[in-house]
Amino acid sequence: MFDSFAKNFPRRAALAMAAAMLVSGCSTIGPDFVAPKGAQETAFRHAAVSTDAAPLNAADTARLPANWWTVFNDATLSELEARALRDSPGAKAAGQRLLQAQAQLGVVRAGQAPNVSVNAGVSNSRTSAETAQGLALGGRSIEGNNYTVGASLSYELDIWGRVRRIVEAADAQALAAQDDRDAVLLMLTGQVAQSYWQLRGLDAEQAILVDALGARREAQELIEARFNAGLSNELDVSRARIERANAEADLHEVQRQRNAVEHALATLVGVSPSTPLVASAAKTALPLPPSIPVGLPASLLSQRPDLAASVANLKAA
Repeated sequence: MFDSFAKNFPRRAALAMAAAMLVSGCSTIGPDFVAPKGAQETAFRHAAVSTDAAPLNAADTARLPANWWTVFNDATLSELEARALRDSPGAKAAGQRLLQAQAQLGVVRAGQAPNVSVNAGVSNSRTSAETAQGLALGGRSIEGNNYTVGASLSYELDIWGRVRRIVEAADAQALAAQDDRDAVLLMLTGQVAQSYWQLRGLDAEQAILVDALGARREAQELIEARFNAGLSNELDVSRARIERANAEADLHEVQRQRNAVEHALATLVGVSPSTPLVASAAKTALPLPPSIPVGLPASLLSQRPDLAASVANLKAA
Protein backbone atom coordinates (compact mmCIF):
# COMPACT_ATOMS: atom_id res chain seq x y z
CA MET A 1 0.00 0.00 0.00
CA PHE A 2 2.84 2.35 0.84
CA ASP A 3 4.60 1.52 -2.41
CA SER A 4 1.44 2.35 -4.34
CA PHE A 5 1.09 5.72 -2.58
CA ALA A 6 4.73 6.57 -3.21
CA LYS A 7 4.38 5.59 -6.84
CA ASN A 8 1.32 7.81 -7.41
CA PHE A 9 2.49 10.76 -5.30
CA PRO A 10 4.27 12.70 -8.12
CA ARG A 11 1.21 12.48 -10.33
CA ARG A 12 -1.10 13.58 -7.52
CA ALA A 13 1.18 16.48 -6.66
CA ALA A 14 1.26 17.60 -10.29
CA LEU A 15 -2.54 17.43 -10.50
CA ALA A 16 -2.86 19.44 -7.28
CA MET A 17 -0.53 22.15 -8.57
CA ALA A 18 -2.35 22.29 -11.91
CA ALA A 19 -5.67 22.66 -10.10
CA ALA A 20 -4.26 25.42 -7.92
CA MET A 21 -2.98 27.29 -10.97
CA LEU A 22 -6.34 26.88 -12.69
CA VAL A 23 -8.17 28.27 -9.66
CA SER A 24 -5.67 31.13 -9.46
CA GLY A 25 -6.33 32.04 -13.07
CA CYS A 26 -10.10 31.92 -12.72
CA SER A 27 -10.66 33.50 -9.30
CA THR A 28 -9.26 36.84 -8.14
CA ILE A 29 -10.05 38.91 -5.09
CA GLY A 30 -12.11 41.93 -6.08
CA PRO A 31 -13.10 43.22 -9.53
CA ASP A 32 -10.65 44.68 -12.03
CA PHE A 33 -10.30 48.45 -11.88
CA VAL A 34 -12.07 50.47 -14.54
CA ALA A 35 -11.19 54.17 -14.77
CA PRO A 36 -14.25 56.44 -14.49
CA LYS A 37 -15.31 58.18 -17.66
CA GLY A 38 -17.18 61.46 -17.67
CA ALA A 39 -19.35 62.89 -20.36
CA GLN A 40 -17.27 64.44 -23.13
CA GLU A 41 -18.62 67.44 -24.95
CA THR A 42 -17.79 68.00 -28.59
CA ALA A 43 -17.17 71.72 -28.06
CA PHE A 44 -17.22 74.45 -25.44
CA ARG A 45 -20.73 75.57 -24.61
CA HIS A 46 -20.29 79.28 -25.36
CA ALA A 47 -17.39 79.02 -27.81
CA ALA A 48 -17.60 80.94 -31.05
CA VAL A 49 -17.83 78.70 -34.08
CA SER A 50 -14.79 79.04 -36.33
CA THR A 51 -15.22 77.94 -39.92
CA ASP A 52 -11.53 78.14 -40.83
CA ALA A 53 -10.18 76.17 -37.84
CA ALA A 54 -8.13 73.15 -38.83
CA PRO A 55 -8.94 69.80 -37.20
CA LEU A 56 -6.76 68.68 -34.34
CA ASN A 57 -4.12 66.06 -34.93
CA ALA A 58 -2.28 63.82 -32.47
CA ALA A 59 0.42 66.43 -31.85
CA ASP A 60 -2.14 69.06 -30.81
CA THR A 61 -3.76 66.79 -28.21
CA ALA A 62 -0.52 65.35 -26.84
CA ARG A 63 0.47 65.83 -23.22
CA LEU A 64 1.89 69.20 -22.31
CA PRO A 65 5.69 69.10 -22.81
CA ALA A 66 7.82 69.26 -19.69
CA ASN A 67 9.66 72.38 -20.88
CA TRP A 68 6.58 74.24 -22.07
CA TRP A 69 8.08 77.64 -21.22
CA THR A 70 10.48 77.38 -24.18
CA VAL A 71 7.66 78.59 -26.45
CA PHE A 72 8.45 82.12 -25.20
CA ASN A 73 12.07 81.90 -26.47
CA ASP A 74 13.33 83.77 -23.42
CA ALA A 75 16.77 82.74 -22.14
CA THR A 76 16.30 84.37 -18.73
CA LEU A 77 13.00 82.59 -18.15
CA SER A 78 14.51 79.24 -19.19
CA GLU A 79 17.38 79.75 -16.74
CA LEU A 80 14.99 80.58 -13.90
CA GLU A 81 12.88 77.51 -14.65
CA ALA A 82 15.95 75.27 -14.66
CA ARG A 83 17.10 76.68 -11.31
CA ALA A 84 13.65 76.21 -9.81
CA LEU A 85 13.45 72.58 -10.91
CA ARG A 86 16.94 71.94 -9.53
CA ASP A 87 16.95 73.90 -6.26
CA SER A 88 13.33 74.40 -5.18
CA PRO A 89 12.56 72.62 -1.87
CA GLY A 90 9.08 71.72 -3.13
CA ALA A 91 10.48 70.00 -6.23
CA LYS A 92 13.03 68.09 -4.13
CA ALA A 93 10.36 66.93 -1.67
CA ALA A 94 8.09 65.73 -4.49
CA GLY A 95 10.99 63.81 -6.03
CA GLN A 96 11.79 62.11 -2.72
CA ARG A 97 8.15 61.07 -2.27
CA LEU A 98 8.25 59.51 -5.73
CA LEU A 99 11.43 57.58 -4.89
CA GLN A 100 9.81 56.36 -1.67
CA ALA A 101 6.74 55.08 -3.54
CA GLN A 102 8.90 53.36 -6.16
CA ALA A 103 10.98 51.69 -3.44
CA GLN A 104 7.81 50.45 -1.74
CA LEU A 105 6.64 49.04 -5.07
CA GLY A 106 9.92 47.14 -5.39
CA VAL A 107 9.46 45.67 -1.91
CA VAL A 108 5.92 44.55 -2.70
CA ARG A 109 6.92 43.03 -6.04
CA ALA A 110 9.66 41.07 -4.30
CA GLY A 111 6.91 39.22 -2.43
CA GLN A 112 5.92 37.50 -5.69
CA ALA A 113 9.31 35.81 -5.97
CA PRO A 114 10.40 32.72 -4.01
CA ASN A 115 11.90 33.50 -0.62
CA VAL A 116 15.29 31.88 -0.10
CA SER A 117 17.02 32.07 3.27
CA VAL A 118 20.42 30.67 4.20
CA ASN A 119 21.88 30.48 7.68
CA ALA A 120 25.21 29.31 8.99
CA GLY A 121 26.72 29.01 12.42
CA VAL A 122 29.74 27.83 14.32
CA SER A 123 30.14 26.93 17.98
CA ASN A 124 33.06 25.83 20.14
CA SER A 125 32.75 23.35 23.02
CA ARG A 126 35.28 22.26 25.61
CA THR A 127 34.99 19.65 28.34
CA SER A 128 36.98 19.99 31.56
CA ALA A 129 39.77 17.49 32.24
CA GLU A 130 38.26 16.81 35.70
CA THR A 131 35.19 15.12 34.26
CA ALA A 132 34.86 11.37 33.86
CA GLN A 133 35.55 11.62 30.14
CA GLY A 134 38.65 13.74 30.77
CA LEU A 135 39.99 11.35 33.42
CA ALA A 136 39.39 8.41 31.11
CA LEU A 137 41.57 10.15 28.52
CA GLY A 138 44.39 10.64 30.98
CA GLY A 139 43.37 14.01 32.37
CA ARG A 140 42.93 15.74 29.03
CA SER A 141 40.13 18.13 28.14
CA ILE A 142 37.89 17.57 25.14
CA GLU A 143 37.54 20.52 22.70
CA GLY A 144 35.84 20.74 19.33
CA ASN A 145 34.08 23.03 16.82
CA ASN A 146 30.55 22.49 15.54
CA TYR A 147 29.60 23.89 12.11
CA THR A 148 26.00 24.18 10.95
CA VAL A 149 24.62 25.24 7.58
CA GLY A 150 20.94 25.48 6.72
CA ALA A 151 18.78 26.73 3.87
CA SER A 152 15.06 27.12 3.27
CA LEU A 153 12.91 27.92 0.26
CA SER A 154 9.35 29.22 0.49
CA TYR A 155 6.88 30.45 -2.11
CA GLU A 156 3.35 31.72 -1.62
CA LEU A 157 0.89 30.40 -4.18
CA ASP A 158 -1.27 33.37 -5.10
CA ILE A 159 -4.38 31.23 -5.51
CA TRP A 160 -6.95 33.98 -4.94
CA GLY A 161 -4.93 36.87 -6.36
CA ARG A 162 -4.25 38.56 -3.03
CA VAL A 163 -0.60 39.28 -3.79
CA ARG A 164 -1.52 40.39 -7.29
CA ARG A 165 -3.95 42.97 -5.93
CA ILE A 166 -1.36 44.22 -3.44
CA VAL A 167 1.13 44.71 -6.27
CA GLU A 168 -1.50 46.52 -8.35
CA ALA A 169 -2.26 48.84 -5.44
CA ALA A 170 1.44 49.59 -4.88
CA ASP A 171 1.88 50.21 -8.60
CA ALA A 172 -1.06 52.64 -8.56
CA GLN A 173 0.41 54.43 -5.54
CA ALA A 174 3.71 54.83 -7.40
CA LEU A 175 1.86 56.25 -10.40
CA ALA A 176 -0.05 58.62 -8.10
CA ALA A 177 3.23 59.80 -6.57
CA GLN A 178 4.60 60.42 -10.06
CA ASP A 179 1.51 62.39 -11.05
CA ASP A 180 1.71 64.36 -7.80
CA ARG A 181 5.33 65.16 -8.60
CA ASP A 182 4.33 66.30 -12.09
CA ALA A 183 1.57 68.47 -10.61
CA VAL A 184 4.03 70.11 -8.21
CA LEU A 185 6.50 70.77 -11.03
CA LEU A 186 3.77 72.12 -13.30
CA MET A 187 2.52 74.48 -10.58
CA LEU A 188 6.08 75.53 -9.74
CA THR A 189 7.07 76.29 -13.33
CA GLY A 190 3.78 78.10 -13.88
CA GLN A 191 4.34 80.32 -10.85
CA VAL A 192 7.91 81.05 -11.94
CA ALA A 193 6.75 82.06 -15.42
CA GLN A 194 3.91 84.17 -14.02
CA SER A 195 6.24 85.97 -11.60
CA TYR A 196 8.81 86.55 -14.33
CA TRP A 197 6.34 88.10 -16.75
CA GLN A 198 4.88 90.15 -13.93
CA LEU A 199 8.38 91.50 -13.31
CA ARG A 200 8.75 92.37 -16.97
CA GLY A 201 5.37 94.08 -16.97
CA LEU A 202 6.34 96.13 -13.92
CA ASP A 203 9.59 97.08 -15.67
CA ALA A 204 7.61 98.38 -18.63
CA GLU A 205 5.27 100.28 -16.30
CA GLN A 206 8.23 101.67 -14.38
CA ALA A 207 9.80 102.97 -17.60
CA ILE A 208 6.57 104.79 -18.46
CA LEU A 209 6.35 106.30 -14.97
CA VAL A 210 9.98 107.47 -15.11
CA ASP A 211 9.22 109.35 -18.33
CA ALA A 212 6.02 110.74 -16.79
CA LEU A 213 7.92 111.91 -13.71
CA GLY A 214 10.46 113.69 -15.91
CA ALA A 215 7.65 115.46 -17.74
CA ARG A 216 6.05 116.51 -14.42
CA ARG A 217 9.36 117.94 -13.20
CA GLU A 218 9.82 119.96 -16.37
CA ALA A 219 6.25 121.23 -16.12
CA GLN A 220 6.79 122.23 -12.49
CA GLU A 221 10.00 124.07 -13.32
CA LEU A 222 8.28 125.90 -16.18
CA ILE A 223 5.30 126.94 -14.04
CA GLU A 224 7.56 128.09 -11.19
CA ALA A 225 9.56 130.16 -13.67
CA ARG A 226 6.33 131.71 -14.97
CA PHE A 227 5.26 132.39 -11.36
CA ASN A 228 8.55 134.12 -10.61
CA ALA A 229 8.04 136.22 -13.73
CA GLY A 230 4.53 137.14 -12.62
CA LEU A 231 2.88 135.19 -15.43
CA SER A 232 1.23 132.53 -13.24
CA ASN A 233 -0.44 132.23 -9.84
CA GLU A 234 0.13 130.08 -6.75
CA LEU A 235 -2.70 127.71 -7.68
CA ASP A 236 -0.88 126.63 -10.83
CA VAL A 237 2.33 126.12 -8.85
CA SER A 238 0.55 124.03 -6.20
CA ARG A 239 -1.16 121.94 -8.87
CA ALA A 240 2.18 121.26 -10.61
CA ARG A 241 3.83 120.23 -7.33
CA ILE A 242 0.95 117.88 -6.48
CA GLU A 243 1.11 116.25 -9.91
CA ARG A 244 4.86 115.71 -9.52
CA ALA A 245 4.38 114.23 -6.04
CA ASN A 246 1.69 111.88 -7.38
CA ALA A 247 4.03 110.74 -10.17
CA GLU A 248 6.78 110.04 -7.61
CA ALA A 249 4.34 108.09 -5.43
CA ASP A 250 3.20 106.01 -8.41
CA LEU A 251 6.82 105.22 -9.29
CA HIS A 252 7.66 104.22 -5.71
CA GLU A 253 4.60 101.95 -5.59
CA VAL A 254 5.64 100.14 -8.77
CA GLN A 255 9.17 99.73 -7.41
CA ARG A 256 7.75 98.29 -4.19
CA GLN A 257 5.62 95.83 -6.14
CA ARG A 258 8.60 94.79 -8.22
CA ASN A 259 10.70 94.12 -5.11
CA ALA A 260 7.91 91.98 -3.65
CA VAL A 261 7.51 89.97 -6.86
CA GLU A 262 11.27 89.46 -7.17
CA HIS A 263 11.43 88.24 -3.55
CA ALA A 264 8.63 85.76 -4.27
CA LEU A 265 10.43 84.61 -7.41
CA ALA A 266 13.62 84.05 -5.41
CA THR A 267 11.69 81.86 -2.98
CA LEU A 268 10.32 79.80 -5.88
CA VAL A 269 13.79 79.39 -7.36
CA GLY A 270 15.17 78.27 -3.99
CA VAL A 271 17.52 81.15 -3.13
CA SER A 272 17.49 83.90 -0.54
CA PRO A 273 14.95 86.69 -1.19
CA SER A 274 17.80 89.19 -1.04
CA THR A 275 19.46 87.57 -4.07
CA PRO A 276 19.01 89.69 -7.23
CA LEU A 277 17.60 87.55 -10.03
CA VAL A 278 16.35 89.75 -12.85
CA ALA A 279 17.88 93.13 -13.56
CA SER A 280 15.44 95.94 -14.11
CA ALA A 281 15.16 96.71 -17.81
CA ALA A 282 14.57 100.27 -18.97
CA LYS A 283 12.61 99.18 -22.03
CA THR A 284 11.12 95.71 -22.07
CA ALA A 285 9.58 94.27 -25.22
CA LEU A 286 6.99 91.79 -24.01
CA PRO A 287 6.45 88.93 -26.48
CA LEU A 288 3.02 87.98 -27.67
CA PRO A 289 1.52 84.92 -25.94
CA PRO A 290 1.56 81.72 -28.00
CA SER A 291 -1.59 80.86 -29.89
CA ILE A 292 -3.88 78.34 -28.21
CA PRO A 293 -5.20 75.67 -30.59
CA VAL A 294 -8.90 74.92 -30.68
CA GLY A 295 -9.44 71.68 -28.75
CA LEU A 296 -11.95 69.63 -26.84
CA PRO A 297 -12.60 70.37 -23.15
CA ALA A 298 -12.00 66.72 -22.25
CA SER A 299 -8.65 66.66 -24.05
CA LEU A 300 -7.52 69.68 -22.03
CA LEU A 301 -8.58 68.17 -18.71
CA SER A 302 -6.90 64.85 -19.47
CA GLN A 303 -3.52 66.61 -19.39
CA ARG A 304 -3.89 67.68 -15.76
CA PRO A 305 -1.57 65.57 -13.56
CA ASP A 306 -3.70 66.17 -10.47
CA LEU A 307 -6.65 64.42 -12.14
CA ALA A 308 -4.38 61.55 -13.18
CA ALA A 309 -3.20 61.29 -9.56
CA SER A 310 -6.82 61.13 -8.36
CA VAL A 311 -7.53 58.24 -10.73
CA ALA A 312 -4.38 56.43 -9.58
CA ASN A 313 -5.32 56.91 -5.90
CA LEU A 314 -8.79 55.56 -6.67
CA LYS A 315 -7.20 52.49 -8.24
CA ALA A 316 -4.89 52.02 -5.25
CA ALA A 317 -7.87 52.11 -2.90
